[in-house]
Amino acid sequence: MSKEIQWVKNKRFEFIEESLYWRSTIRRKDIIENFNISIAQATSDLSEYKKLHSENLNYNRSDKCYKVSDNFTPYYAKLISNNYFDSITVREANTSYYTPEIAVVPKVNREVKPEILQNIVHCINNNCSIKIKYISMNSSKETWRLVTPHSFADDGSRKHIRAFCHNNKDFRDFQIGRILETGELNDFQVDKSLDLLWSSKLIIQITPNPKLTLEQQKGIEFEYNMVNGLRDIEIKPAFFRYLCNNLDIEKRKSREPYLVINNMKEIANKIKLLEELTKNNTKNINIT
Repeated sequence: MSKEIQWVKNKRFEFIEESLYWRSTIRRKDIIENFNISIAQATSDLSEYKKLHSENLNYNRSDKCYKVSDNFTPYYAKLISNNYFDSITVREANTSYYTPEIAVVPKVNREVKPEILQNIVHCINNNCSIKIKYISMNSSKETWRLVTPHSFADDGSRKHIRAFCHNNKDFRDFQIGRILETGELNDFQVDKSLDLLWSSKLIIQITPNPKLTLEQQKGIEFEYNMVNGLRDIEIKPAFFRYLCNNLDIEKRKSREPYLVINNMKEIANKIKLLEELTKNNTKNINIT
C-alpha cells in the first residue's frame, strides 16, 4: 500500500474515531457522505477498523450502527475541542451527519482581485518589489508605494502582507483588501531576516484583570486554561497589537478588560529594542 493510499485510509479511520467520540455512533452512510466513497469501500473501512481496534466499538443491531465502547481509546484522531468546531463549521451543509447547529458570523472583508494576489504571491516567491496603490487609514488617501513583500499575515479577521515599504523605509503590514491595484515589478530585493519584528519571538503572559472579583478571575483562569493565574502565549512581535485586539485587552469606557498583560513592561522594552535594531539594519536599503 502506497503512503498516499494509507494516508487517505487513516483520514477515514480518524473520522470514525471522531464520530464515535463526539456522537457516540458511526454509520456506514456517514463515511460515504463525508468522503464520497462507495458502499463497498465504507464497509471495508469499518470492518478493518473493527478488526484493528475492536475494543473501541460495538455493533448495535437494533439501531444498525456502531456504538462507542466504554474502553474507547483514539489511535488516529486528535480529540481537541477546536478541531470539532472547525469540522462542523466546514461540513455545516451535511446536516444528515452533524446534528448540532452552528452559526458563523460572516466575514465582510472585500474580495481581493485575483490578479492583485497573483502579483503579490509572485513577489514573495521571487523576492522582488512591486508598486501598490494603497489606502492608508492614517491619510485616507490613495497613494502609490513601492514595497517588497516577504510573507502573508492573518490577524484573525483580515489578511495582510508583511513587506518592506521603500517609501517609509521600514517593515510594516498592508491590509490586502486596501490594495486597489498593483503596478510595475522590479528587482529590488530585501532580506526578510532584517525584519526583526517578524523573525523574533515574544512570550506574552496574560492574567485576569486584578480589578475583577475573585469569582470573575477564577472564571477567566478556567476559560483561558491558565496555570496559577497565568498563561504564556508565543507570538511574533509584529502580531502584538493584533493579539491585544483579539483578546480585548484595551480598556473601554463601558468596562474594564477581562485580561491584562503581566509582563507588559518587558514586552514594550523588547519591541522598542527590535524596532531600533531593525531601523539600523534597514537604513541603507534602496528606497527609490
